[in-house]
Amino acid sequence: MIVHFAEAFRVFMENKVRSLLAMLGLIVGVSSVVAIQIAGSGMASGTAGILSGIGSQTFILFIKGRATSVRRSWLTSDDITAALAVPGVVAGMPFSSTSVIATLGRDHAKLALGGDGGPRFGTPRLRFGRLLTADDMVRVAQVCVLSDFAYQHLVHDGRNPVGGFVRIGDRRFEIVGVLERANSGLFSLDLAPQIAIPYTTFAADFAHGKRTLIAKFLVEKNSDLAAGEAAVEAVLRARHQATEFDVFDQKKVTGFIDRIIGAITLFVSFAAGISLVVAGVGIMNILLVSVTERTREIGIRMAIGASRRQILTQFTTEALLLSLLGCFGGMLVGVVIGGAVDILLIARISGSVPPMPWLRPAMITISFSMAITLLFGTYPAIRASRLDPIVALRKD
Repeated sequence: MIVHFAEAFRVFMENKVRSLLAMLGLIVGVSSVVAIQIAGSGMASGTAGILSGIGSQTFILFIKGRATSVRRSWLTSDDITAALAVPGVVAGMPFSSTSVIATLGRDHAKLALGGDGGPRFGTPRLRFGRLLTADDMVRVAQVCVLSDFAYQHLVHDGRNPVGGFVRIGDRRFEIVGVLERANSGLFSLDLAPQIAIPYTTFAADFAHGKRTLIAKFLVEKNSDLAAGEAAVEAVLRARHQATEFDVFDQKKVTGFIDRIIGAITLFVSFAAGISLVVAGVGIMNILLVSVTERTREIGIRMAIGASRRQILTQFTTEALLLSLLGCFGGMLVGVVIGGAVDILLIARISGSVPPMPWLRPAMITISFSMAITLLFGTYPAIRASRLDPIVALRKD
């Protein structure tokens, strides 16, 4: 086998330009497929970064349907209390917000004010101060926590505003904490309000009639999230006849996005794979030309004792060498392109650097190499092995 590879490499070096052109199609095709696969995997991993602000045991339930039926089915505090009787559901609160003009010193901004239930419902990170506590909920306290967005719009000198007051209409809320961004990416799906106050305070002062279209619930760590969602939905459906609900959680959103990304990746990879067929035809054409040019050489080898199997093996080895070099070159180019997309684009958007899936590109490369060798390299090799030695020797 080493002798066959040495001979194949000699032929490759004698026809460098032709061999490189034959491999170019493979390099383009394989690099496209590998880069798409890596980028697709990176986008799926980046989803976790985008959703990092949502707690893994938190789910949001909201009413769906026509506007008239929705208005009749608004959730009340009694509905949330009934849902809390479900085993494993440890907390619940109305999930709503309102647009307000917030003033801090001489600065003011239009921001979303909403109720929050403290750190258990998400994964907030503090820049200054503290988070809302259960005691704040019980006391219906006039305190607030600023999001990074609110901080950037209300504080322009980078100071710590904890202990100061934000004025909203005729109410003043003491600032007890400031959050950092949920992640360092350009896009983050963070369900926390821009100015968070205890949800009991929000319900009393801003949620008119204490009714809401959306509620947020927390399931204890060791409980089944899906079972908790189904049980809460059943309780609320029993209280609101003919009302349909939708449930939103981190796992469901991630799964939905992953399915979309997977379908797009598969489709684009299939389109890129067409170039591999073209590249395979090119390799077959190169090998057929090589057989024609080396007809007399093949006749001499057969005349001095080379078997048809040896001739078949030699040309199959040449096809394998071309496909291996082309596919591994394409893999390297694809890994570089896919890695650049992950680091320069996806990591900037999601705020997390996705892992590099080395195994998949390697398997793709090996699979393509074998397939191209078998599909497009076998026919020229068989044709060479079936040459009549006497006819071949007469070839000029």
